[in-house]
Amino acid sequence: MSFERDKPNEGVQQALARFQSVDHLFVRPKLADINDALNGPAGPNATRISLLDYQELEQKIKNYPADPIPYMQLAEIYDRQLRSKDTMRVLNAGVQQNPDYEPLVVFREELVLRAAQQSLQETWRIYLQDKSDENELDWQRAQANLANEQIAFCQARYTRHPEQKELLVPWAAALRSLGRIEDALQLLKQSVEIPLLRAPSALELGQCYELSSQPLEAFAAYRTAALFRDPPVLMSVRTDALRKALRLAEKLNMIDSAKRYAKFLLECKVEDSAAIQQQLDHLQRKML
Repeated sequence: MSFERDKPNEGVQQALARFQSVDHLFVRPKLADINDALNGPAGPNATRISLLDYQELEQKIKNYPADPIPYMQLAEIYDRQLRSKDTMRVLNAGVQQNPDYEPLVVFREELVLRAAQQSLQETWRIYLQDKSDENELDWQRAQANLANEQIAFCQARYTRHPEQKELLVPWAAALRSLGRIEDALQLLKQSVEIPLLRAPSALELGQCYELSSQPLEAFAAYRTAALFRDPPVLMSVRTDALRKALRLAEKLNMIDSAKRYAKFLLECKVEDSAAIQQQLDHLQRKML
């Protein structure tokens, strides 16, 4: 199993771009993050609770381990105080005792995935300070860990809620990042048939086909993602597909197609329009 690694100088955003983000699937607000951003960990809105209150909740958990509510209450408090290890300890115990209580399960799933995202950011920060081989390896491991945690997240939630087809795309993206192309394709063949998911699924399909040395199939998939109209496509998906279609068309010496996608990108008023215009001018000269 090979992990599709980023070059270290590409940064966190490029690493995260290898995945279709699942943040929009989170059902819990990032309470600790919001509180920290507004006030700092010890700001005026930070949760304060007495030792007696802690002891009372811990005693409730000890006396009534099958009651999920005290686990939720204590985990919420720790999460607001940015005490991630204590939050995870309580959630692990709660899920072990109450494996069918959805709020506890969801809380733990999302905490695990956010921890993997934060680890990726932290290892990148450390690498920037000291670009040693060891820190580069930690960075690569953090990417692989995030991919594995995203797979586990999507698979677990989809098993409980098979109606949530939107999980198939980020699930496939994480599989693709680990080099598990056939597994990713099996999921994408399902999601690409769903109109709301067709464009992001086609974008992901294109990347899978490229990695499996099927450039024409990849180009067709990018074209579908870029030009799909009903329902409307997110601009980020559209421009990403256009860029990939442009790059691949130029690589395949499909100059007319490359010009077409460059013009579409300019119509989208992308930030690097000047560079795209230069690329289009270059393509025009190649036609002469």
